[in-house]
Amino acid sequence: MDAFDLSSAPAEFRAIKPICDMLVIFTGATWVINYIVTVRQIFRDRVCVMPLVCLCCNVAWEITVVLIHRPPYFLLDVFFAMWLSVNMVIVYGSIKVSMEKQLPSPLMHKHLPLIIALTILGFILGYHALAKMLGPTKAVWWGGMLSQVVMSADCLGQILHRGSTHGASWAMWTSRVLGSYSAIAGVWVKSWFWPQQWDWFDNALTRWITGISLIMDIMYGCIFWFIWQTEKGAKVQKA
Repeated sequence: MDAFDLSSAPAEFRAIKPICDMLVIFTGATWVINYIVTVRQIFRDRVCVMPLVCLCCNVAWEITVVLIHRPPYFLLDVFFAMWLSVNMVIVYGSIKVSMEKQLPSPLMHKHLPLIIALTILGFILGYHALAKMLGPTKAVWWGGMLSQVVMSADCLGQILHRGSTHGASWAMWTSRVLGSYSAIAGVWVKSWFWPQQWDWFDNALTRWITGISLIMDIMYGCIFWFIWQTEKGAKVQKA
């Protein structure tokens, strides 16, 4: 993957490479925190805290970049492996707590583990096809952008549907937002300082995905705050 071969990088990029590395470390750490907080929330509230479609999409992307198309970049290798390890606990917990309650569809309730496995497999095949079409480096980042917009939309839909902060927290939202947009910022920096390899990222589609995801994530934060305040008021009145 030439995009990670620093011997061909211009001097301008090599000068700011430590900034890119720090963004990767920050992204990796905040997502590890997010996943750990998510696991805690699942088993504390006994509810599926991450929508299953975006969970499958995200896990499939991580499996693809850990086991199939690994980027030759040590920091990414370490964090991708950590994410996938904790994310498998999220998958297990989500299935376990979902099956403790009667799901709307008896068929889904009975075969949820199989449905999750097939959905993850479907996304993996899609990411592999993307890698065949665009190349591994571009597929890693386009897959990440797809996972980002799906997660932003699904999480917003989930809190609107539930109308409750049950299964959600400020820590989950904050770490997700910080982790997502520090990752995107890092690739934007690469596209500006190493355009020979990364200028494909600077286009209308990535700007749209970034913008629409950010809008949905801000909306999520505002709605969460409103519901949280309402719930606090209800508790005070009860007391």
